[in-house]
Amino acid sequence: MVSEVTFYEHSTIDTLLRVLKPHLPQAAPLCHRLQSGLNASDRHVLFAASFPTSSPPSLADRARVFTVLFSDRSRKSEAQVWIYNSLCQRVPFPLPEPFPPTTSSIQSAAEDGFAFQNPLSTSERAVLKRHLTSLLQFLHTHRIPSAPGWPFDSVVRLACTHHIISSALSEIVPFNRKTDWLKYIFSASPKLLPGATSDISIPSNLTLHSDIKIEDDIALILSTSLIPRQPSTLRALPHRTLYLTSPDSPSQLVAWCFLGPDYSLMTLYVVEPYRGRGLAKYVAGQLLREVGKSPVHYGHADVSRSNLASRRLCESLGGVVGWETSYIDIDLEKLSQHD
Repeated sequence: MVSEVTFYEHSTIDTLLRVLKPHLPQAAPLCHRLQSGLNASDRHVLFAASFPTSSPPSLADRARVFTVLFSDRSRKSEAQVWIYNSLCQRVPFPLPEPFPPTTSSIQSAAEDGFAFQNPLSTSERAVLKRHLTSLLQFLHTHRIPSAPGWPFDSVVRLACTHHIISSALSEIVPFNRKTDWLKYIFSASPKLLPGATSDISIPSNLTLHSDIKIEDDIALILSTSLIPRQPSTLRALPHRTLYLTSPDSPSQLVAWCFLGPDYSLMTLYVVEPYRGRGLAKYVAGQLLREVGKSPVHYGHADVSRSNLASRRLCESLGGVVGWETSYIDIDLEKLSQHD
């Protein structure tokens, strides 16, 4: 019988952020999600960790393995759960062997020849599996009857799952669905952020906005994304839009980019006639400046390995591949199958 790891609900995020800070940038997605403006009181989101508020890990206790999680399971069709385990730092950032940058000689993702390593020892993997098994059981049994959509569906949607964690999860429970992405990390400190937009001049008939000017544009934006999102969520997220203005016609949306609930660059798009002019880099760079104003000076993006254009864009903004990340759907009712 594998001994369980106890998880504790936290009423505030202060202790969690203090513990996670030395684990940046690996913990950046979770840190941003903990602080998201989407965490309204009426959503009854869950902050939890493998330690109580009264006894957090200390900097001196580096051998102590811990797990922190955020959950908003009322978002039934969107990402719900972010997880960080301290063993993720065993994959250093930057990588000792850098992920190969895209060049004109790389014509497909298969040509980069890079395999992400799992440096955990057998004993470390066993500890991680104990933490994750207990975490899933905690999510399965924890009751939040006042949350919207209660009782929750048994399927949970995990976001930004580090490859160290997803590898261990695959040995615990079957996945309903899993997609893999490259995790690009950006240093968004105001002092370190490269002049992402200083070399780009946009035409005078294009104007930058921090809102969506026309309601019908929401449907257009949603139609260009492979990741399901609710219109209400999209409106609430920080974003930048570029509109074409003309005295003879209504404003036309030509480019946009959003910061996700975890401050990841997402839904970046430029309509066909306006591509190749640096507009994607311009709107993404504007949003990275917003990340630089947050307490966590690391931005990030999830990019398909096969999307060389997006990879080149991330590199032009100073992005570096740190690890492989996954979005995973798990049916908690299937936990017993792997006990």
